[in-house]
Amino acid sequence: MWPKLNELDDNYVNTAFTLITQLIEEKCPELSSDRGVAGDLIAELHAILQGCSLQAIEKLRDSLSANTLAADPDRADPGIVDAVAGNFGVQRKFVTKAKGNLQVILTSCDGVNFDTGTVFVSDSGGRFAVCGQFCVCPPGVYRNRFSLSCQARGDGNYSVRLPVESVDFSPGTNLIRGSKLQPETPISCFVDAYAVEDFSGGNKIQTNAEMLSQARAGMASPSFSGIENIKAIVRNSCVPVDDLNDIVALPSPDAPGAKLHLYVRTRKRPVSMAVDCLAVRGEAVGNITHWHAELGSHVVPGCYGILEAEAHETNDICAIVDVKFVADPAKPLMPHIASNEEARFSAYQTARVTLQEVDAPACEFRHMRLTCLYMPGIAELQEYVCRPDVAQPGLSVLVRAAPPAPYFLDLTSTLTVFKSGDIVAMAAATDYIHSLALGQKPDTISLLKALPRGYSGVARQARKGLDYDHAAAAAFVLDKNLYI
Repeated sequence: MWPKLNELDDNYVNTAFTLITQLIEEKCPELSSDRGVAGDLIAELHAILQGCSLQAIEKLRDSLSANTLAADPDRADPGIVDAVAGNFGVQRKFVTKAKGNLQVILTSCDGVNFDTGTVFVSDSGGRFAVCGQFCVCPPGVYRNRFSLSCQARGDGNYSVRLPVESVDFSPGTNLIRGSKLQPETPISCFVDAYAVEDFSGGNKIQTNAEMLSQARAGMASPSFSGIENIKAIVRNSCVPVDDLNDIVALPSPDAPGAKLHLYVRTRKRPVSMAVDCLAVRGEAVGNITHWHAELGSHVVPGCYGILEAEAHETNDICAIVDVKFVADPAKPLMPHIASNEEARFSAYQTARVTLQEVDAPACEFRHMRLTCLYMPGIAELQEYVCRPDVAQPGLSVLVRAAPPAPYFLDLTSTLTVFKSGDIVAMAAATDYIHSLALGQKPDTISLLKALPRGYSGVARQARKGLDYDHAAAAAFVLDKNLYI
């Protein structure tokens, strides 16, 4: 809280110096306070210390009043602001680095090394360093614990997965799955690199102004009696939510007065995450083997589905044959779940995945890496609303990730062949859909305006129902049921 000398306000020092020199002249009129021992050592140094004290006291006063803080937030001491904002249920977000995995394409699979000095740069300018030191080896070869076995792509190139973390602290480093990157310094045999999953964890420190803006949003009475009160509960839970308007509360169809379904979209778009699990060998027909894996409710709460699967040891891609979601009754403080369908998109669902692999090795168990699409924060929010000091007697609250409202987009353009522009058009339509508030219906005219020049399209909702009418735009589906 004590100010640094380079941050010291000269006005405080000058005021203290004037007072001290007046006192010296009154007590010791024979001393000169202009220069020398009295002026340079006694008066000036004392004035600097007194100026620091005056500035610290003024800063403390400014930090104790919400109105004064609102007028000049950056002037206040961060520690005092944390205490004041804590009265409004607001906690400061601190700096964290974004982490994720890159898929790197190489023309050669041997002799390529990566270390912590290897940095990749995204199109948005984010810099990402490799988490460790690794040596790329041919498929199926492991020389030591630093080896990374690559995978043949079938086009003469090879791919390898690299764990990276951001060099800078910024939300802009939370890359979206599929984002392209380039090495900062040339790498031999390099072809391409992209994000395998959505990066997470990248935050810059929250400023005083941002904290006070969050506190000024209001503190409605935390209860389940109305949407604003429910928003207050979510805000008090400290679960990060991009937009509090993305919260919808609906009575449960099977118990309208005793159970509440709380639909939450913590992020504007679903997040992908790679999960390692152990699969059990199933039936085999010819050279095709089936594997069965289970993702418990504690692994990926609020899971939408499985995007892709690969064998962890060899990076061989496995086909996803079937995914079933069932209720998981093994959790404490669990609200009554009437069916597997009701547990869907909540913290109480378990995913049972069936995979298919060609020419699988002869083993009973296989380590698999599944890339899942999910909504973060669902388990933490469910745990919070079940706390005795938050729960409302006689009311069971089930937190669910906003169910996907599938929309099909039929694209037409002046192009006669599929080109990269089609991907850009689909991405533009997706960005528009995800920008909508929960429950807000897409406007066809606005959707067409979001498409690049030369493209047009027709969007239609594929499925309707209680959940889907009130939770639109949680996800977006193209004409081949592809989540984007």
